[in-house]
Amino acid sequence: MLPHKQHALAGATAAHVVSLDADHMAVMNAPDKFATALRIAVDHVAFIGK
Repeated sequence: MLPHKQHALAGATAAHVVSLDADHMAVMNAPDKFATALRIAVDHVAFIGK
């Protein structure tokens, strides 16, 4: 799915978005950026689940 469609879907569902300026290989090519974004996303889900 193209990024603009991802953002439209996120907006339509009021989803929390954590942006990462990287491609699908970020986990290998930018592990620090990926880990930070993942931590932010997990913290958000953990917080709203309480």
